[in-house]
Amino acid sequence: MGDFVYRGERMIDVALADKFVKKAANYTQYNINVMNEKGIIIASSDSSRTGSFHEVAYDIMSADKEIVEVVGSDRFQGGRIGINMALLYKKKKVGVVGVSGEPEEIRDTALLIKMALETMLEYEVQNRKHYQ
Repeated sequence: MGDFVYRGERMIDVALADKFVKKAANYTQYNINVMNEKGIIIASSDSSRTGSFHEVAYDIMSADKEIVEVVGSDRFQGGRIGINMALLYKKKKVGVVGVSGEPEEIRDTALLIKMALETMLEYEVQNRKHYQ
């Protein structure tokens, strides 16, 4: 586990994302998705969504956006109502985390999930460097 380099950029590791989502799903009823730089869902508490395209995540990764709240699920391909946020590592986007639900209801939980996943990513990278 840890980070890997894609075109000179650090991206989130699939195994790390899956591990995080599985653990987090035990503590919330909200669906959590983690998307890669191409907008593909690489981990989800709804396993049927893994591997599908998420337009909002792609937009976040390819534009100058860090957070997008979706209030209508039919507007974006692969998107549902919720909050999607860029995952940052050393101030660079490495992926996107999304939490499904009414934005007003889930905002605090979504921000906490983002912080926890970014912290876990930093910890895993530090661990990997330590063992190398």
